[in-house]
Amino acid sequence: RNMIFFFSSRRRHTRFLPVSWARRCVQETGIIYSFVNLADLFGTFDELAWMSNYPTRRGYVSKSVFWTHVMIKIMWLSQSMLVPSYFFGWYYVFPYWFVYMSVFSLGYSWFFAVNHWTDEAGQVDNSNISKTNWGALQVENSTNFAVGSFFWTNLSGGLNYQIEHHLFPAFCHTRLPEISQIVQDTCKEFGLRYFNFPSFFKAVKSHYKLLK
Repeated sequence: RNMIFFFSSRRRHTRFLPVSWARRCVQETGIIYSFVNLADLFGTFDELAWMSNYPTRRGYVSKSVFWTHVMIKIMWLSQSMLVPSYFFGWYYVFPYWFVYMSVFSLGYSWFFAVNHWTDEAGQVDNSNISKTNWGALQVENSTNFAVGSFFWTNLSGGLNYQIEHHLFPAFCHTRLPEISQIVQDTCKEFGLRYFNFPSFFKAVKSHYKLLK
């Protein structure tokens, strides 16, 4: 496929960039993933429009929700970049801020890449999303990896239980293993595909297979 899942809005949606240089850049160096979090700093606004994460499917966002979202972004950017730059100078602060964002982006991107950007994870049809079942959408457009691993559960903050995280986003990551079997049994009962890679590295291999 001559495309890459690129700067995807966090956790739910898939967009494509049909240029081979970006795909090769990720395949060979992974460097583009160093910038994903920079895009996501503003990219989450599209979630407010798509509403794919809201079980109620209201189809709109209140002004209070929108401006709360805006204020949180401004506050974060102010305390992490603007205020330190005022006291110490942007030329000192920006390199540290940029390195932090890049390193964070790499970890952020790889955990979400293996959960959503594989052949095993279904594709989201945004044009018909209002007619889909919310619960089924979360299950079938996500995959888990290394379920049952204490190491990966804590290193990833529970993102190896991505399906459970989508269904119950307010749950602490330490509680997700407790509900995993319940979710699996429910998926089996309703005929939903529940996919788990046996290891993180198997999931990474699947991600690279998709990029090819």
